[in-house]
Amino acid sequence: MSLDLAFNVALSLLLALGGLWLKSVSEELRRLQLMTGMMQDVKDSIQRIDNKLDRKADK
Repeated sequence: MSLDLAFNVALSLLLALGGLWLKSVSEELRRLQLMTGMMQDVKDSIQRIDNKLDRKADK
């Protein structure tokens, strides 16, 4: 096996592993964006409940 071939094989393996890593990072970011949206919905719901309680306490 020549040095060039060994280098090309090693580089190919590194690039493949890097691609898999980038794919997993991308999926994790997408999942975190979904969770952020869900947390914003919960925050908005809590804010509406808080506003209703404030109006009820003012009566």
